[in-house]
Amino acid sequence: MDANEDYYANLGVLPSADVAVIRAAYLALVKKYHPDTYDGDSSEASRITKRLNAAWSILSDPAKRAEYDDAREQATGDFDRYSSHSGSNGGSEANLEPELLQLWDFAVKYYPDLLRLHRKLVRISPALALSFQASLALTKDWDRAEDYYLALTDQFLTRYFGSHELVRKTAMDALIAGRKDFAIELNKAVARLGSPRTQVDARRFIETADHLSPSGQKRAKRREQEDARARAERYQADKARDQETEQRSADIAQKLKIDKQKAQALQRRFEAQRNPPTAILKSAIYLLFIFGASIIAIRAIANSW
Repeated sequence: MDANEDYYANLGVLPSADVAVIRAAYLALVKKYHPDTYDGDSSEASRITKRLNAAWSILSDPAKRAEYDDAREQATGDFDRYSSHSGSNGGSEANLEPELLQLWDFAVKYYPDLLRLHRKLVRISPALALSFQASLALTKDWDRAEDYYLALTDQFLTRYFGSHELVRKTAMDALIAGRKDFAIELNKAVARLGSPRTQVDARRFIETADHLSPSGQKRAKRREQEDARARAERYQADKARDQETEQRSADIAQKLKIDKQKAQALQRRFEAQRNPPTAILKSAIYLLFIFGASIIAIRAIANSW
């Protein structure tokens, strides 16, 4: 027995799971990873099967299980290990024993809500969904499916994400959204630092875990690119607006200049009407003089005739 080995995580069950549920999970996983039938690497299948057998040998024996539970650290579980050992392996591809699976398929015809709850659990943890199926098929408490769902999710979230409600809800939402890497980082924070006691600490855990997770880094990079693109678009829009403003100001200045020239011309015309220039007056007197002289000359010529 190795107290540092998480046998529950290896089988994808919670520490509170009944032995019948543990057996159902064990049989489903052993069937999937049997070296003679596994589609992948046979050596990897042998390694996984050996690990599953070791977990079952401890958890199926009440005395060994009690001794193991006393020896193992009663702290937040390692979700990365749980999900890699069973969460992704014990998914919808790992099925119940044929007899229990047939009973489940028959039950959903009468209790269709079972499928909704099962699908939600698959997105949170496929192994948890398998435990849900096994528990109901073994107990036949079909009308209490919602209670089983709530109990399983509560135990799961407490085991891997502590007691703070905001952290638990965030972890649940992340798993449903497929952000397993973020959930793993959040689990690390809770496992190493303890469950946060305040809302401020909870938000610090969530924000930091999001920043450290690969998907969070990708989202941050995408946000930076979107922000840079938005800034570039704003710059171009501001530049176009400034150019439009400058052009409008130039048009207004030109119009003012033309209006000023027109006003000056009107002013000169008005002043000319009121006070004729000296040159024009002299020209008029000169013309009158020439006209008078011409009249006198004509009369003199007429008299000489």
